[in-house]
Formats: sequence, C-alpha cells, structure tokens
Amino acid sequence: DGDLVFMVLTHDVIPDPYNDVFFTVYFDTDQDAATGLSASAGWGDAATPNTIGADFMMLVGAEFSEGGVRIHEDEVYAWDNAASAYNPTAVGSVQSVFRPANTDTIRGGVSLTDIGNPTGQINVMAILVCDIDGTADYDHIPNSGYVTIDLDSGSVLQSAIAQSSCSGEGIVINKSPAKRVSLMTGKEIIFEEAR
Repeated sequence: DGDLVFMVLTHDVIPDPYNDVFFTVYFDTDQDAATGLSASAGWGDAATPNTIGADFMMLVGAEFSEGGVRIHEDEVYAWDNAASAYNPTAVGSVQSVFRPANTDTIRGGVSLTDIGNPTGQINVMAILVCDIDGTADYDHIPNSGYVTIDLDSGSVLQSAIAQSSCSGEGIVINKSPAKRVSLMTGKEIIFEEAR
C-alpha cells in the first residue's frame, strides 16, 4: 500500500531498544552506485552502505547530540550530491515504528513517496547499531552486497555476498570501529557527547 516496511530481529532480547538500538536502511533508488552515499564519500566502513549509492536513508530510532539529546529520530533523508551529505531537513517520517522494551524486534517503514516514488527495482541495505553497554556494534545487513526489491512484483533478491558462520545468512557483527561514527553525518561522535 505504498510503504516498504523493514524489521530487524536480534539474537537476544533488548531491554531498552528505544535508547540502545537504531538502524538505518539505505535506498539506491536509481540503481547507480555513482550517485548517493557510497564508499567514495570517505565516511569509513561503519557508516557507509556496502556497494550501493544510497539516494535516501531511513533512520529508525535516533542518534544523540551533545548533552544526550535525541536527534534525527524516525526520519527519512535525501542525499545532497553537492554537499556530499544527507540534507539535514527530513523528507518524511518513518512509518509503522515498533520497538517495545524487552523485545528482539525493531521495525520501521518508509513511504514510497518519501523516497521519490521509484519504479522497477531498487537496491537496499541496512546498518544496525547496538549500544547496550557503551560499546557500539555496527552490523551491516547483509554483511556485503545488497538486496534488490522489485517494486512491481514484490520480489526480493539478495546479491551474491560473502557468507558467514551465522547459519549462512551472510550477517556478522562488526565490532566497534576505532571511533564512534554517526550514520547521519559520517562524522565521529565523542562518547561523552553521545551520552
């Protein structure tokens, strides 16, 4: 009905997903890796989508600014090629948000209108950030490559990816990088400011 809904299931129950977990879904709506956020932006592996050029990004949850204020909460952003960053003004809000306490499920959706009403196929990947104990873990889903969604047929195809020992899903947890990185800006977040 005009929305794409994404759900992440975690291995363990998360006591406080509202404060400890967020995930971003990156949309390559033109299937052109040369447009949108990509490795060429220089943001580093923790905040960069695998092999797509992400024209839009949906952030389910929130990042924290200095003083522990929640920012970019449940919003959708468009890439600005001229600024080589996401436009700080959201193009929409996340739909169907679900993240109750003591659960292993986090969910959020995006309106096709908010990502430019794409047609045909789009490439998608996500990054989950889990920070329960003060050490942020970044998990790329899938670990490498991307998923192609055919909007006409509703089918989903996963690109060839490096498989992990995680029952063959190709998903592994990437331990914290040397610095804490914002998935919205690609810039380092000082731990004291993040809390």
